[in-house]
Amino acid sequence: MRARRPPFVALVVVAGLLFGLASCGTGTDRGATTIPPERVPFDLLAPPESTTSRPKEAEADDVGEAVVLFFVDGDRLEPVFRPMGHDPSALDVLVELAEGPTREEARRGLTTATPSSSIRGVTISRGIATVDLATTQTDVRSDQQALAVAQIVFTLTARPGIGRVAFTVDGDLVDVPVGSGALTGDAVAREDYPELAPPNT
Repeated sequence: MRARRPPFVALVVVAGLLFGLASCGTGTDRGATTIPPERVPFDLLAPPESTTSRPKEAEADDVGEAVVLFFVDGDRLEPVFRPMGHDPSALDVLVELAEGPTREEARRGLTTATPSSSIRGVTISRGIATVDLATTQTDVRSDQQALAVAQIVFTLTARPGIGRVAFTVDGDLVDVPVGSGALTGDAVAREDYPELAPPNT
């Protein structure tokens, strides 16, 4: 028969266990304790770094630049935005314009009056872009000539540093129509085409 442990010994053992738990820092408070921010290691407060996302700047670099092209919507111009490569030239933008509207844009009723092979080159000096045309405006319907010129003028003056546009054929300045239908041999700007400007501009 196993000998009984004296009650006193049992109390001493229980007391020792309770003392040990207390010395381990368990305490009797079972609730959460708020730690002041100044006592939290700074690296624990920092947001975790993502390993899957990239900075927005990098995403924007992948897309390139969105340029503004102006197509024809009835008897006025309508701006559309096209993603292009990085830092496209004025000639690149006009080539994109000469390609005409996309299928989706055409379904929206947009057309173009600018012939697809009309642009030979573009030079820029002192805020004036000089567009060298492959042909004169005789290959464009007379009622569309002002729209064709306005498309080029609005598209180029949407670019930084360009305020006016002049037109040449084989390097010689040519007359172009303004919004009223009158001809001018001077460089033209957006304000020369108030009748053709997009609504609300």
